[in-house]
Amino acid sequence: MMKQMNKDNRNHCLDAMKGCACIAVVFMHCEFPGKLGILIQCLTRFSVPLFFIVSGYFCVFDDNDIAKRKIKKKIRHIGEITIWSCILYALFTIGKNCVLDGMSIIDFLTDRLGAKEWMEFLIFNQPIVVAGHLWFLFALLYSYCFFLLLSYSEKKISQKNLKRIMVALLAVHFCIGQLAYIISQKSISSCYYRNFLFEGIPFMILGMLIKTKNSRKINDISDRKIWFLFFSGSILCIVERILIGRDFSIHFGTILQVYSMIVYAVKNKELLVSRTLELIGRDYSLYIYVLHMVIFSILSIGANILDISNNQIYLYLQPVLVVCCSIVCAMVIKYIQEQWRKQRCMI
Repeated sequence: MMKQMNKDNRNHCLDAMKGCACIAVVFMHCEFPGKLGILIQCLTRFSVPLFFIVSGYFCVFDDNDIAKRKIKKKIRHIGEITIWSCILYALFTIGKNCVLDGMSIIDFLTDRLGAKEWMEFLIFNQPIVVAGHLWFLFALLYSYCFFLLLSYSEKKISQKNLKRIMVALLAVHFCIGQLAYIISQKSISSCYYRNFLFEGIPFMILGMLIKTKNSRKINDISDRKIWFLFFSGSILCIVERILIGRDFSIHFGTILQVYSMIVYAVKNKELLVSRTLELIGRDYSLYIYVLHMVIFSILSIGANILDISNNQIYLYLQPVLVVCCSIVCAMVIKYIQEQWRKQRCMI
């Protein structure tokens, strides 16, 4: 790793963290086989919370009018990505079920568009028809809208009360998820705790609190302590997985992981961890998040056709292939967007 002067005031280390997080999301959804897959599953739960924390971190401005303008811009940006993502996955999902599985469009939509499905979508961000991982986009939109409404309030919430809200919402998250499972040994649908209210808002608040924290206090934390916190969180994730016997949206150890990662990035913003990871995090991370599941499905269909879906070599290579293909597709989309913008500027 190299030290580099951050002349553009951009946090290069944070970009690299986002690059790690989007790759971790792929490995979490496209599992490696056996115990390696289980280990990676519980260690990569930090990925989505990290994106929420980063989003909250960049929602804090000294001028409230600037904050409103920036949040509105973010809502438009995420809204556009959400729309084209839903169109892509709706077409792919309907096509896959109707062509490969032989369902009629009417039967498929009737099965997916019940009152319960609409309720879970509108309240708990559980997508209907389209891929489940898009819950993050809806949760991010809802969270941005929540903080935009707060920005219009004359009475500002103190940092002390923000901490209380964050702790209370995360406590409900763990009660609905882990505690309910431990008591009843029955799984509750993850949409009831993995949503904008119990995951998006509290982690965005954490990002805001870190942004407003005195920079001297953060700089006084040694890198050794930060790494100790990260590895302690990772070990705690493994212990939780062993004791409870399954993974959840987040573990208690996940909070230690993401807190240490964001503090490290804020403290070492000039640190160039990896140019490749930085580029992925800065330019392609959101596209990789959106695209990886459709690429995973296409590769799985191809593997079934070639009769290699149970081949151990392929199963270990598959997550890596999904990452590589997702990066290439994200680069192509980014290039097309840039060319389209250039053409518009020339008109």
